[in-house]
Amino acid sequence: MNPILRKIEKGLYHPINSREASTLISGILAGVELDNHTRQALGERIAGLELKLKWNPAAGKTKRLLASPREFHPLEIAMGFAEEGYLSFGTAVYWSKLTDQVPSHYYVSIERKTKAAGRHSAGIDDFYLQEQFMKPPRETARQAAYQGVKYTLAERNATGLLGVTGRSIVFNHKRIRFKVSDLERTLLDCAVFPHRAGGIRNVMEIFAKAKRRLSIERLLSYYRQLDFTYPYWQRIGLILEKTAGKNATRDWRDAFGEPGFTFYLDRLYKSNWKIDPRWKVAYPPGLFP
Repeated sequence: MNPILRKIEKGLYHPINSREASTLISGILAGVELDNHTRQALGERIAGLELKLKWNPAAGKTKRLLASPREFHPLEIAMGFAEEGYLSFGTAVYWSKLTDQVPSHYYVSIERKTKAAGRHSAGIDDFYLQEQFMKPPRETARQAAYQGVKYTLAERNATGLLGVTGRSIVFNHKRIRFKVSDLERTLLDCAVFPHRAGGIRNVMEIFAKAKRRLSIERLLSYYRQLDFTYPYWQRIGLILEKTAGKNATRDWRDAFGEPGFTFYLDRLYKSNWKIDPRWKVAYPPGLFP
């Protein structure tokens, strides 16, 4: 194998996006004189290293990654198209050992530099909340698929990677490093975005499995720092009451006091939903015994 190509393939062992690959290849080729034939052959070889992920299929787009040809772990693909991102939502549930089901959908979160503009919490009322939670959840169109695995890139408000930790695994004798939300951050994210964690019933099961490992103090700290506009604490309080026991529920309730609004356990609110009187949270009939 051409020594230049060998160096390029070594640098592309883990998938990286086309911009990073271009920088890598330019650095390797700096100061190297190539005739036209060699340059063309090298270009064709590099083009063969492209992994074409289906990206936003409705728009007919693809996401380009480059990597040496071999078997890939889905983690490598996930970190390849969002190196600065971290695994989150239902994907992080697996890495928190709250399920044995290997992810077939990888949620990768990246943080924005500024908080997204939206209605201030002082401007909401019961009518506004009901109107918002009758609507279906919004999902990003930034999605990709590769070898049967789906990837979703979720943009989040900047938090300084609150509750995100570094991890690594060994795959094919090589170490893969990645970032993932920890237990409490994962639980918060899943409670706020149930559709990204298999639905509200699945979220209840996740909380139930986590109850012996859950730190209410850390959960509270994360919740306050995330500075939600909507009173998700009411939803989380009801989930804790149904899954984690009285002590956890008492500590959570003491931190917030009495609910000021009627809130919702999930989106797509219907008029036949019941309302829990303690937390003032509406929930689908038949969800609780």
